[in-house]
Amino acid sequence: MADFPEFRPAIKTRVTFAPSPFAEGSMRLAHYAFFHDRYYVIKCFNDDTQDFIQNALQTTYAQAVLKDIRCQMFAITLANIFNGRLSQVDKQEWQIKYAVPSLVAFGREMEYAEPYMAGDYVRYNDNNGNVQNGDTTEGKIAASFCHFTYEETNGRAMVVDIQGVGLHFTDAQVHTRCIARTDELFKRFGMGNMGKYGMTKFFRTHKCNSLCQVLGLTPRDVAGL
Repeated sequence: MADFPEFRPAIKTRVTFAPSPFAEGSMRLAHYAFFHDRYYVIKCFNDDTQDFIQNALQTTYAQAVLKDIRCQMFAITLANIFNGRLSQVDKQEWQIKYAVPSLVAFGREMEYAEPYMAGDYVRYNDNNGNVQNGDTTEGKIAASFCHFTYEETNGRAMVVDIQGVGLHFTDAQVHTRCIARTDELFKRFGMGNMGKYGMTKFFRTHKCNSLCQVLGLTPRDVAGL
């Protein structure tokens, strides 16, 4: 399975952080920030998610942030491999990109940050097998990428919840085949991990498209997962 990098050493910098969020999802609040001479988005867990982290997962806020960053880094690595395959089949114009995450520390507090994406933000699928905008070119590429990640990892993991601006994606979630607390892959990734059940939900709604065929991806029977 593809390897991926761990975190780089921290560097001190001044961060300007908007106290009020400009957007809210089911798990996190999005705040504008400015550092390193560019705009970023800092994503903080909301109160309900914090309760889930502490009481259900029995882990710390900081560990949950690190899990989310690992999901994104894992997606970046698999996107690079995917892009290499696209180049081999002369589909360079369909290459994808994931926002590079940063870990921002305010004293003892840690938060997830990434460069701000300008443009129309679109979701193509989620971690529960639901598909949005699946008939668009970007939606078909997103679906093929999810399918590709399953095959590239030999069915041990897959990237889902594809969303972003054009082919510039963010907020990756990762399903791992095993969701036992002792499993090393499960321990690395985030709260959107629905395990084999999530993989099954994806393939139940996924219809292999022309890009899946060009990449030589194998159509999957849900019963055979």
